[in-house]
Amino acid sequence: MRLFRMRMDDRFSPFPFADAESHDAGLSNLVLGVYDLGGGGYRQEFRDAVTSADGDLLVLFDVRLDEAWRGFGLGPVLVSEAIWTLADGCSAVIAADPLWESVGFRCRVDPLGHLMDPATEEARDLRNERRKDLDALADAYRESLGRRTATNQRRGANPDVRPA
Repeated sequence: MRLFRMRMDDRFSPFPFADAESHDAGLSNLVLGVYDLGGGGYRQEFRDAVTSADGDLLVLFDVRLDEAWRGFGLGPVLVSEAIWTLADGCSAVIAADPLWESVGFRCRVDPLGHLMDPATEEARDLRNERRKDLDALADAYRESLGRRTATNQRRGANPDVRPA
């Protein structure tokens, strides 16, 4: 998972990735969708779409989950926790991928793309839902460990020894 925080101060640059190891035009275009090169600062469309345009911008880009971990609902849980850990002081979070509606991203008119306003009640409610999802996953995992231990005990296996 790659997240970038764009500081809205005198060092703000619409081309923050020029020095990065792998410059990505798609990522720069995503940032330019909310940043006004001519007037400086955020575009009016962006200002109108968020509760407050006085903060930084968090950019969610390139989320990948190992194949073995897919299908359990971990993607939205991990994305949500990463965003809420890093988004304090941010006006919004933008994403390149439209898959994150369950986290709070909503498709906006061009050039804004997929945007989440962390100040909204909907975004906070969705964060709490993802946390409940994580609790349910943890409970299911603990239950599966209990069943495995009970099965091993019935077979006479030592529950402290796990197969390699």
